[in-house]
Amino acid sequence: MFSSEILERFWVKVDFKSPNECWEWTASKTLGYGRFRVNGRLDMAHRVAWSIENGPIKGDLTVDHLCFNRGCVNPAHLRLLTRTDNAKRKPPGYVNPSKPQDFCAQGHDTRAPDTRSWGGGCLICMRKYKREYMRRARAAGKYV
Repeated sequence: MFSSEILERFWVKVDFKSPNECWEWTASKTLGYGRFRVNGRLDMAHRVAWSIENGPIKGDLTVDHLCFNRGCVNPAHLRLLTRTDNAKRKPPGYVNPSKPQDFCAQGHDTRAPDTRSWGGGCLICMRKYKREYMRRARAAGKYV
């Protein structure tokens, strides 16, 4: 399925460890997932690693990381699951970024109405960021 040129190009981008450890993808990543171009098509590196070792991915199955490391391409750490089953799996300490949290990333209590949160931030943090941004912009002469 894969030419020797593609295989060589793929595996040179992997930081190999022991068979039980994660093999980290060292090239291009998006949201922690390795990216690799095969025959003009950009694909996720862990899906390519699965396909190299096990053949094509059939149907609506997705490749799941048993290790929860998005950058891992060790075929021993990968398995096929349905998208539904994969969505149910959560890594230890997982926080849903779209669900409002009780505390922002800086530790501010976001349960109060004047400090609501979104995307891991809160109004206190957003106001502080805006003040700093405007201070730097004025110092650079962008705003008078």
